[in-house]
Amino acid sequence: MTTTIQERILQYLEYKRVTPYKFCKDLEFPMGSLNKRGSIGTDKYLKIIKYYRDLNPEWLLSGEGTMLKDEQAPQANTPDDKYLLLLEEHNKTLKDQLKDKEAIIKEKEEKEALYKEKIKDLQQQVQANTIYQSGAPTASYSLSTPPAP
Repeated sequence: MTTTIQERILQYLEYKRVTPYKFCKDLEFPMGSLNKRGSIGTDKYLKIIKYYRDLNPEWLLSGEGTMLKDEQAPQANTPDDKYLLLLEEHNKTLKDQLKDKEAIIKEKEEKEALYKEKIKDLQQQVQANTIYQSGAPTASYSLSTPPAP
């Protein structure tokens, strides 16, 4: 039975214990890319084999040979692989959080600049009003008695 590239990718992901969601997210593929029928474009194929360096490109493309490079049969993940995967996943999460924090900081800095400009404008208006009021004569009007006709 011949398998498609998508089926071989799913087989590899199952072996590596990577979810299709994580696969699509890590490679920035649209969700559901593995559900589509047909072939995978060259750009996606190259991105997959660059990201998953232990994956045999010949096996992925044609189904011939072994799934992993330089191995006769797939073996279970070693504990080191599991820790490495956890660290990589944690590192990605931290990078995402850092991007979010940087965006918040940038937004707050922009607001701060706007507020500083507004304060400067208001201070100039207050100063202009103080100068105007100190130099202009003031008139005193009394509203208690109406003016004579």
